[in-house]
Amino acid sequence: MSDTTSRRFTPASMQDFTSTARDVAAAYGIKLSSAQEHLARLYGFEDFHEVRAHLVKQPSPGPYRGDVGFGVALARMAGNRLKERDGSVIWPVFRRGLDDLALYDRPHDRRAWMRFQDAIDQELDPEFVAPEKNLPVDEYAEFSVRDAQYIDCHQIEGSFTQTTLGRRVWEALMYLTEGFDDLQEEQDRQRVADQVQRIMENHPNNPYPGAVLVGLYCAGREWSNPSADRRLARWLMPIAQRSIDRFADLIPKGFRGEIEPNLVGHWIENFSYSSVLYFGGIAADVAGNPALAKKWWNRCRRACRRDPFGGGGAG
Repeated sequence: MSDTTSRRFTPASMQDFTSTARDVAAAYGIKLSSAQEHLARLYGFEDFHEVRAHLVKQPSPGPYRGDVGFGVALARMAGNRLKERDGSVIWPVFRRGLDDLALYDRPHDRRAWMRFQDAIDQELDPEFVAPEKNLPVDEYAEFSVRDAQYIDCHQIEGSFTQTTLGRRVWEALMYLTEGFDDLQEEQDRQRVADQVQRIMENHPNNPYPGAVLVGLYCAGREWSNPSADRRLARWLMPIAQRSIDRFADLIPKGFRGEIEPNLVGHWIENFSYSSVLYFGGIAADVAGNPALAKKWWNRCRRACRRDPFGGGGAG
């Protein structure tokens, strides 16, 4: 009997168990039989045979994610690596680890989540061409306004929220750019930027890829080669402009509230707006358009009076 029964999870059926095991096998490059053994142990059983014997009794499935107590959740988190019985770790072959496989979700929810993961992988495919490149911006994000009440004041706040399609594109962008700042070779950094640009071209009315691309080129750049810097900045300006315009398309006309970049629950969506205004302003300034730079920096500060970028370049 397994010593991990405190976090035992009962799959809904053998079919569901096998389907999940196939995803584990694909993610880690192992045989299905091996994935079944690993998944059985993750679920708190001694081995696959114990799972099969348990399911013959037609037990109640679960507990699913969201149904478990804090202690069980911690126990599951402690087992979020795939390990051999000798303790050696098996690593994923691509981007999907156990956290991406929704091991403890209800079958319907898990199937929907895995379709979402497949869609992210499709975005990451260098050969992928979006079947529809003229989707409107509201297919990627929405904007909502609320009257926020605080102890000493109230203010109007706006927040962007990505749609399912928008989140899919965003997750692909985040996978590509993870660790970008640590890349030492220029060719490696350029390879990442090229892939982000490809996603941007697949989704020209999505403001987020352009915001990410402008940030990749501008954040931390020393701008020490005037001629090359000016060429780069002039190339980035229309990218920033398009991103800013698409964000603006989502904001209701006459909105005078704040768009807090660090708003809980909307950090990703709101921060990108401030980011492209700030770094786009730097590109405009380097390109020789200080009036446009000032316009974008002022818009950034009006969107959030706390000035998330510390006023650098916007003085």
